[in-house]
This record gives sequence, structure tokens and C-alpha cells, in this order.
Amino acid sequence: MKDIYRNYNEEDLHAAYLHMTDHTGKVNDELREAISQKFNYDEFVKAAEYRKILVKEKGRISFEVHKKVQKGENIDAILESISSEMIGSSDLKIFILNKFDQFSKVRENDKIDKKIIFKSLLGLVIASFTGSLFLRL
Repeated sequence: MKDIYRNYNEEDLHAAYLHMTDHTGKVNDELREAISQKFNYDEFVKAAEYRKILVKEKGRISFEVHKKVQKGENIDAILESISSEMIGSSDLKIFILNKFDQFSKVRENDKIDKKIIFKSLLGLVIASFTGSLFLRL
């Protein structure tokens, strides 16, 4: 099982490094050696830690956008109220727009309107009528 990390690409090595440090607090010798063979170890660790922080920051922003969409705020108010020191303004705007679109579609899909209620009641009436005809026969 010696060279298990030999064929890992950079993404896989990042995932393995983060998983191992999150769960055990340290990296085993095999993973350290595989990273050192392909990359500068210190730079790799910095990149992995930055990536971990970036994921948390995006999660925070997603949560904020979700809360604001649920409150019914418009996109302009959301763009003005959310900022990030880690993500550039253009990337942040694109990320917020994508999340706003995603959460708005979910909110719209979950909405119950008069048309849905009417169709439900119509289905109830038709099913009751059909069931009573079936029982009479």
C-alpha cells in the first residue's frame, strides 16, 4: 500500500490532505512524500488551507443569500448588503447572482398559488365522483 497517493492529481491530494488533517490533525508520511514529490510542500499546505477557508466563506455567503431570498429581498439589496474580503468583487457578484437564481427558483417552485389549489380541489372532486361510481357498480 506504499504508493497509494502516487497517481493522485492535485485536487485529490488536496482532498486527502484536508480530510486527514481534519480528522487526525496530522498527515501520514506517504501523503507527505507524495505531495513533496509533485509540489512544494509548504505552498501546497497554504493552498489547501486557503481552499478550506474559501469553501467556508462561500458557504457563509450562500447562507446569507438564502436568508435574504426567503425574506423576499430583491437582487440589488442583496448585492449591496453582502461583501467578502476573500472573494473579488466581480467573482462575488457572479456567485451571488448564481445563488440568487438558484434559491429564487426553489422559492418559486415551493409557492402554492390559486391555480394549484384549484387543480387539487378539482382532482379531489373527480376522484370522489369516480370512486362513488365504481362502488355503485
